[in-house]
Amino acid sequence: MEKNIKLALFSLISGMLIGGFIFGFTHCSDVNCSIPGRIIIGIVYLILTPLFAGFPPINEGGTGSFNLWFYIIPIGIITFIYLKRKYNKS
Repeated sequence: MEKNIKLALFSLISGMLIGGFIFGFTHCSDVNCSIPGRIIIGIVYLILTPLFAGFPPINEGGTGSFNLWFYIIPIGIITFIYLKRKYNKS
């Protein structure tokens, strides 16, 4: 039981980080398809998403202010299932 709680918390945190990066990378419009610029905006959202609980208020790189829980929840679930299967095998 305690192991599942730790896995769930880790999955939630990793979902916030990865989801924020993916959102920033794919939704920035002010960078004109520059890959390094998109990576920088992704890193900005990687930091902002956990700080503001999935609702980053800053319009960084032309992304707008969105609810990022649509990115966080699926990534968190996938991470939880992957880790659960990995630790059940060992």
